[in-house]
Amino acid sequence: MHGRSSVRSVALSLFAPVAVSLCAGTASAGDPFEWPASAGGNGHWYQVVGIDFGTRDEARALAQAQGAELVSFGGLAESNFVQARVLAELPIGSEMALGGYQDPSAPGYSEPNGGWRWFDATPWVFSKWDVGICSPTQLQPDDNSGADRLFARICGTQLVWFDDIASRQVAYAIFEWSADCNGDGVIDYGQVFYADADGDGFGFGEPLAPG
Repeated sequence: MHGRSSVRSVALSLFAPVAVSLCAGTASAGDPFEWPASAGGNGHWYQVVGIDFGTRDEARALAQAQGAELVSFGGLAESNFVQARVLAELPIGSEMALGGYQDPSAPGYSEPNGGWRWFDATPWVFSKWDVGICSPTQLQPDDNSGADRLFARICGTQLVWFDDIASRQVAYAIFEWSADCNGDGVIDYGQVFYADADGDGFGFGEPLAPG
């Protein structure tokens, strides 16, 4: 019998984190997590994803294939929230792709600090460059060989940023879901996966009716 269960199966196949082949290997995903508005967050969903030593561009293609974008940070609070989850999931020294890039055509562009942007157009008002936390002799950003892509590394109890070139390969990426296509104030990813947030009687967190 076709009905709610069949609709749910289709939606699961479209939205659930799945293994996706990249040139660098096979992606695997941890659990998605929300920064809820009730806790002062933005309602966005995030996920730490293993990309088996892929490039930033490969990581972004994988994120977009799942309706996400590589993570952006609009301020310290968001950074600290995501950092806590990353530190809980990954070992010290882990490196990951973020959603930042350096735009040579941007007003105020200069090397190495000027012209940095986020893919999702979040204003670049916050940064967490490695200023000697990982290595006192490698201050970031350093424009090494024309580096224009943004990455992060776990050093001690901090997730700090560094820039590098297009061919840099890392083991992880952080995805972010922020779309609200129906304009109801609830991020679509959370509606589809976990709750009947819009009251339509359909939520993956609910038991299915027979059939």
